[in-house]
Amino acid sequence: MRFKAAFHYQLKSDVQALLWFYVWGIAGIVVIPLLMWLLFDRSSAYNLNATLPNALTAIVLTIFLIAYGGNTFDGFKVLIQNGIGRKTYFWSKAAVMATIIIAGEVVNALYGLFYVAVVDSHGTVLAFQGFYGKATASPIVSGLITFLITVLFMFCLTMTAMFAGSVLALFSRRTQLILLVGIFIMMFAAAAIDLPRIWQFTWLSTLAEWVSGYHPNVQAGTFNAGAPLISGLIYLGVMTGATYAVNLKLKYPR
Repeated sequence: MRFKAAFHYQLKSDVQALLWFYVWGIAGIVVIPLLMWLLFDRSSAYNLNATLPNALTAIVLTIFLIAYGGNTFDGFKVLIQNGIGRKTYFWSKAAVMATIIIAGEVVNALYGLFYVAVVDSHGTVLAFQGFYGKATASPIVSGLITFLITVLFMFCLTMTAMFAGSVLALFSRRTQLILLVGIFIMMFAAAAIDLPRIWQFTWLSTLAEWVSGYHPNVQAGTFNAGAPLISGLIYLGVMTGATYAVNLKLKYPR
């Protein structure tokens, strides 16, 4: 019963937040450019392709999952005050994130179908379609495999955000700020030293190719789908265990 109560409480709160993310995302990416065109640039034709991204809903969902996955104390204080333990909080939040990911990816697929049918026939229905869209001879089976890989990727991304947020929550606000600033500085420094070029000559490049199912003679859409499924499940299992362990050490937020 406690799990059910915690699940429903967080699901209601997070779905409402996600809907607002969609509203602001559509407003910022589509509505505002349209209004700017109506007010200031009526001399040229309005280009829907240029303002409506193929991955609009996917972008919004990804930002939401990172933000709310990393927000460790989202609902934590209320649930703890009402007798919900750390274990129940963690598993209920993980279940909520999983529910949102699956529903969100269905929305992304429907939006992709709309985009291909109405906006640009050269668009894609699913993320990673260019990698695994022709993994089998059956388009339906290939589509299902691509959908599963996309969902698994979002699971891994969300759990990584939850782990990072849980680790940061163990430190004071000042230390959290220092760590975040340090990470951004390291990212900019990596960009300045041409990290992508260095990456090509490290074992990480080989690992990334194996995880994605890439091989030298691969054609577009025919990557080995088994590699990301297996490696993704292993990564998700390890990261879930690590996040769970850290969550048990969370302190009551004051």
